[in-house]
Amino acid sequence: MKKVIILILAVLGTASIALATGHDTSGYQAGDQGGVDLGGASPTSGTAPTMKLQSSKSVKLSYKGSDDGTGYIIAGSHTSGSKSYATSSGDTKIYSADGSLITPPTTVPTGTASATWDSNWTAQ
Repeated sequence: MKKVIILILAVLGTASIALATGHDTSGYQAGDQGGVDLGGASPTSGTAPTMKLQSSKSVKLSYKGSDDGTGYIIAGSHTSGSKSYATSSGDTKIYSADGSLITPPTTVPTGTASATWDSNWTAQ
């Protein structure tokens, strides 16, 4: 559980707007599947830096970035755990949901707007 929280905090601390461009991974991916790439092709320049997050084998991540580079949603969950955690570029809080691999919001916020969190998610 601590690994998921630390991972999300690391992403918040290191992933800049440039890293939030052009990548869409709507489902969770396991650490043993090669990790999750953040960033990629920029709509304006064609290239942007990328950063690969490699989680533990049973920790799965979900990442979705906006095409214009102004937002992202990232979620993490342990496959045998009882909670999922997520946040977005426009939120100052980390959200939790009861259950493993709970689907995070699908619409990425832009700028400082908050993601639209459904009733499964509770702000911490």
